[in-house]
Amino acid sequence: MIILHPQNTRLSIWNGGNFHSSNLPCTVYDYKLHSLSVHPNEQVLEKMISGRYLGEIVRVVLLTMAEDAAFFGEMVPPKLKEKNRLMTDVISAMHDDTSQNLDVIGENITNLLEIPEFSLEQRKVVLKLCDVVTKRSARLSAAAIYGILKKLGRHCKGENGTVPRTVIEIDGSLHGKYEKFRNYLNEALEELLGTEVYKVVKLHQASDGSAIGAAILAASHAIKDPSPSE
Repeated sequence: MIILHPQNTRLSIWNGGNFHSSNLPCTVYDYKLHSLSVHPNEQVLEKMISGRYLGEIVRVVLLTMAEDAAFFGEMVPPKLKEKNRLMTDVISAMHDDTSQNLDVIGENITNLLEIPEFSLEQRKVVLKLCDVVTKRSARLSAAAIYGILKKLGRHCKGENGTVPRTVIEIDGSLHGKYEKFRNYLNEALEELLGTEVYKVVKLHQASDGSAIGAAILAASHAIKDPSPSE
């Protein structure tokens, strides 16, 4: 993620993977995910917000529900115990399910986990789970962005009473392809920044998926509109 200062051309590159704080709202499911990962207790923030891990968080929660509350019946589905069985693109598709009987959720769960029957009530639980995990990811991402903007003094009006324009280029498919994540991210940013500042903080998707490409795009957008908002 690249944040461009239009007035002094300084670039800040945020790599959330190495950030950890005791203030992060880690849950028992996050700790379980860590215990299963190659690098336990590292990349803590990344594992809470990255598209690489959202599907795995949902799987870990479902597995816990299956083991502790018999969510899938007396037997825990063997496929549910497989790491990365539910990828984030599947979570996105299920999250977008607006059919009356939540058919997309039913098809994905029954096919991927090889479960013969999955009731509508169970599907509603999965839908809510996808929403909670995605919303948390987006709001934590917004908090990280806000933290950087605050550190740089670009979270409020300047001494001259103007709001400086800031361009943020985001690479990766989570922001680019997951509409509900993107909406939650923008909603949280507006809450944190206030509407006036939020209006001049521009989020753009980096099309080539690289930090270098994102930096070039950020510079391009800033050059197009270098003036601060009144």
